[in-house]
Amino acid sequence: MIMELENGDDAVSSFESPTSDTANLLPLASVYQQPYVSELLSFTLDRLHKEPELLRVDAERIQRQMQEVAVGNYRAFISAADALVAIKEEVSSIDMHLESLITVIPSLTSVCTVFIESAEQILEKRKMNQTLLANHSTLLELLEIPQLMDTYEYLVSMKCGYRCRETWLTGILEDLDQRNVYEYLKGMISCHRMHLFDVVNQYRAIFADDTSGSEENYDGGLLFSWAMHQITSHLKTHVMLPKITEGGLLSNILDQCMYCAMGLGWVGLDFRGLLPSLFEE
Repeated sequence: MIMELENGDDAVSSFESPTSDTANLLPLASVYQQPYVSELLSFTLDRLHKEPELLRVDAERIQRQMQEVAVGNYRAFISAADALVAIKEEVSSIDMHLESLITVIPSLTSVCTVFIESAEQILEKRKMNQTLLANHSTLLELLEIPQLMDTYEYLVSMKCGYRCRETWLTGILEDLDQRNVYEYLKGMISCHRMHLFDVVNQYRAIFADDTSGSEENYDGGLLFSWAMHQITSHLKTHVMLPKITEGGLLSNILDQCMYCAMGLGWVGLDFRGLLPSLFEE
């Protein structure tokens, strides 16, 4: 018995005096377990016998505390579980959307490339339109040049025609016998009535663009400028009226002039309003 106690004392003394190789007694203990193993080696034999019971009591106490915490915070645990499930679902959905996005990215890139090219073309056309707008007046003048040339040739041809007609009409008047004033005035009036009327009608038919059918267009045209020039020249012959001494012959000349003016009135050259003052003088 005494030997057993001595042996027990030796064992206790061996536990109470651990060596530096104590950590190697449990080579499978983790780093976190090493402090507890060291503490166990410092216990007495009685303390070691009580350790399992103490561990059991601590385990039960910890178990009860865990249960109390779980019961007191069960809503939080449920919410956490629901949140975990929702997060997993969201992560799965995000993963699916990411895969779809990765699949669509190449086509999106090609569409963006086409859009950029189209935008560059539109920008180039816009620059051209701005340049065209800035030079609109110059371009308009250039485009009007052919029309102006046609108009110029048209007016030149009309002017040449009028000159030829005037030369021809002057030749007819020069052929009249001016020794007899009455016969000369009578022939001149008849010549103006027939030929001036014909000239106006002919040029209306030939140069239809100059006359659109309204008298307002005729009054300012080259044709009527020439016709009024001829009438003015015709009226200047009133200086020969005093040479007619017989009233009947003078009255006849007035009638001839009124008839001529009425005939030319059909083409817009009625000058009857100018005759009374000439014959009154």
